Amino acid sequence: MSSSVPEIRRALLGHLFPEGVPSLWCPPITHYAPDGGIDGPRMQAHLTHLAPHVGGLLAAGSTGDGWELDNERYRTVVRQDLDAAAKQGYRVLIGALRPRTDEVQLLIASWVRELAGPAADQPLMDRLASQHVAAFTICGAVGATLAPPVIEAGLVEILQTGVPLSLYQLPQVTGYTIAPAVLETLAARFPNFLLFKDTSGEDAVATAPHPLPGVHLVRGAEGDYLRWLGLAGGPYHGFLLSSANCFAAALHDLIEAARHHHLAVAQERSRQITSVMQGLFGVVQGLTGGNAFANANKAADHFLAYGPRGRTANPPRFSTGEPLPGPVLQAAQQVLASHNLLPQRGYLE
Repeated sequence: MSSSVPEIRRALLGHLFPEGVPSLWCPPITHYAPDGGIDGPRMQAHLTHLAPHVGGLLAAGSTGDGWELDNERYRTVVRQDLDAAAKQGYRVLIGALRPRTDEVQLLIASWVRELAGPAADQPLMDRLASQHVAAFTICGAVGATLAPPVIEAGLVEILQTGVPLSLYQLPQVTGYTIAPAVLETLAARFPNFLLFKDTSGEDAVATAPHPLPGVHLVRGAEGDYLRWLGLAGGPYHGFLLSSANCFAAALHDLIEAARHHHLAVAQERSRQITSVMQGLFGVVQGLTGGNAFANANKAADHFLAYGPRGRTANPPRFSTGEPLPGPVLQAAQQVLASHNLLPQRGYLE
């Protein structure tokens, strides 16, 4: 008797996540040198700092400038995350964020070949699991005028390859949201559809009557965190949040407090992170480079890394190599200080 789609999916999740799917994921910001190259030591220091609190990384996600990076820097960023995974036990989703379906397929195929190495005769899932790769993260093709059947057909093409996939609802870039019914159809057909991330803020998929049975749901929209967490009665299994770049410890505390039914503690953490992120998003509003998720976290992480010395330290940068403006950094410092989150000694100190 052949196994059902849910049974196959359950087995794949168990194989790729032997310790269980993490409840907290981070899409790491990308750190740049003044020439626009990747600052590898800075990235590794940041990932080491996050490791006690975060179980998984989305490599080259939108918060990591995955849509903007040229191929050389993109591969450097992913390799940085894979190196951190090998040292610190992260599970990694490799971002394959490209505007067209054929570009996504080519990118995933190139990673499959590269990750095969000398073990090309081993099953694909074994090769990925041995290198801490859990899945590839994709969006639908980019284009606000694309017809829903075209969007669905593109996703089917990628799912038919059989590689483990995480689907990402990102209307801020794609220009649309994928309807819950379409995603339910895909989940029923393809056991390699393992995770779903929603950054839309609409949460229509997670709150649908049948929210993708067996697919692990993570929320990417910021704010009011406890309300959405399954441990507190919400519809999501966990979070994949840009704010984990800066507030991983508080988010981890929130999740653990909810797990142990300390809901007052969890609610206080939720309120604190919501408030500080609202302040940081306000600080970066109006910047023309990068995106709000990346910019807000780069500005805050700078002071978490350097403490008060952040005023004179090498500033964080856009993917072009240009620094974030000084007034933005000063305002971010003030937001952190107003929430008693400005350390006297940064994690790089």
